[in-house]
Amino acid sequence: MRPQLALKNWIDRGELQAIRLGGRRVRVRRADLDAFIESSSTATNDSATTDDTQARAQLEAALK
Repeated sequence: MRPQLALKNWIDRGELQAIRLGGRRVRVRRADLDAFIESSSTATNDSATTDDTQARAQLEAALK
């Protein structure tokens, strides 16, 4: 799964807060993203797919 698609899915499911700026533009606060990554890496989420887990890892690595 591409990280961009994973981000869209997390936003659509309400797992990650974002501000929609109209059209296809979306903004995520860095603090919200950091909190999301932290909570997803420490919590066990039975509903998370392998693709979600891989996308989270890729996103975290890209941010470092």
